[in-house]
Amino acid sequence: MKIIIDTNIFCQDYYLEKPHFRILFEGCAVIPANIYVPEVVFDEVVNRYKEDLEDAIKMYESVYRKLCVLTREENEKFIDSKQFVEQYKNYLLSRFKERGVEIEPYPKTPHKEIVERDLARRKPFKKNGSGYRDCLIWETVKRVSLWGEHEVSFITNNSKDFGKGPQIDKDLVSEFQNIHQIRIYCSLKDFNDEQIVPRLQKLEEIKTLLQKEELEQFDIRSWLKDNMINLLRDYDLEEILAGFPDGVGSAWVTEIVEINDIKIEEVSKLENENKLLTLVVDFVAGCDISSDGDDYLNHEEVRDFWGEGDSFSDVSTWIYENISLKVDLVVNGKTNEFDSEEIISISADYGELDFGRW
Repeated sequence: MKIIIDTNIFCQDYYLEKPHFRILFEGCAVIPANIYVPEVVFDEVVNRYKEDLEDAIKMYESVYRKLCVLTREENEKFIDSKQFVEQYKNYLLSRFKERGVEIEPYPKTPHKEIVERDLARRKPFKKNGSGYRDCLIWETVKRVSLWGEHEVSFITNNSKDFGKGPQIDKDLVSEFQNIHQIRIYCSLKDFNDEQIVPRLQKLEEIKTLLQKEELEQFDIRSWLKDNMINLLRDYDLEEILAGFPDGVGSAWVTEIVEINDIKIEEVSKLENENKLLTLVVDFVAGCDISSDGDDYLNHEEVRDFWGEGDSFSDVSTWIYENISLKVDLVVNGKTNEFDSEEIISISADYGELDFGRW
């Protein structure tokens, strides 16, 4: 099998260290499969990293200037983005080399063909003419697919241009002699769940002992108590904790009150005795919910949460919530420590957030 990965997949885990990439890299041998990255994707990923880094630096510098005023500290903390971008580029190249990932050079498709495709507004070009880099990615996908009789898996969450999977978009079908040769996966997890995880060796004895909490070297309950708040801090939870629309108000888990249940769904063996654990945790959390007057006036959901009133200003409250968290954990085979984790889904009273299909 040949696996081709799009930019949007890499940008979900820049350092390729979370379980979904770990499963891909450590499980490719069981398929077997080779991974290909279009050079245009590599360049896009580095540029996206640069843009995200520069945005973060601007936020940091703004907050730091306020701290200097408040503390009367004048020490400037300058961050050189160019240095970090170069380091990241070298890191990515090193990781690709380590895992045998091949970078496919830019396609040599004549400019006339690309322009004709653009003018005809054929996917992945859009009506406004955008889509040039997506076109180069698609040309690379087609070129890689021409070599041999291998099945090709294209992992991309750009479903509008390439297809929702498993088949490619109907407007692209004519470009393949055998449309069954290529499959679209909209997330890394989708690919892993179908192609890799079922092939991994299952560790049923360890699963049973973990479920009974009888393995001293794997104290999952203590690890969760210490790390769940950090696991949740990067996610916007207003929708499922308070029923607010996306981007309205704020909702945070501030305390893990009690872990009610831990269900071990599966334990699989990765390379170097590493282990993949998939588990569901039901727990009670203390949550901070807040919103302001504009939120109240403009959104019915906010009024439903707080109740109707004659006037409304900034307000916050602290409540208990029953939350269910599904997560993948990778256990280091040498140290028996949890060394990477990735949330699959979070559900609470107002709904569920599914991160398995980004």
